[in-house]
Amino acid sequence: MKALKLNYWVWALFVGLMFTSVACDDDTSEDKNPMEIPKSITDIAAANPDFSILVAALQQVNLADDLDQGEDFTVFAPTNEAFEKLFSALEISGLDELTKDDLTPILMAHVVNAHALSTGLSNGNIPTLNKDKKLEVSVDNGVTIDGEINVVATDIQGSNGVIHVIDAVIVP
Repeated sequence: MKALKLNYWVWALFVGLMFTSVACDDDTSEDKNPMEIPKSITDIAAANPDFSILVAALQQVNLADDLDQGEDFTVFAPTNEAFEKLFSALEISGLDELTKDDLTPILMAHVVNAHALSTGLSNGNIPTLNKDKKLEVSVDNGVTIDGEINVVATDIQGSNGVIHVIDAVIVP
């Protein structure tokens, strides 16, 4: 009889622990951080309103999908303010006044076919996807491109590369 009582209590304890562990395993808990799906360079830019002109330009020349491919890119991404400065300098009102032939070499001059974190940048020239344009990088007083374009934010990581934010549009 004692063995039966002991088995009953062991069984009850086991069942109680099972219910307790199941009750504590709540998948909807706010404490759990589900692993985020990494975003591509284009997804990151599209999610940031400061890059809406860049994203529109990439879509206008059909480069947005190319930047979502498996390559490992570095994009020197001009802000909307940078594009507005370019439009003003060109005396145009916006992207609508630029053709695909105008925009493609400009946009490709912003893309390097390598993963270049800010810590890996050094003084020198970096080839871009625009075969006629190399970026002249200086790291002497902050990071600058072509002697006058400032890198204002660095190392925004995407699933297929990195973004560095710049304050002017690179014109080949």
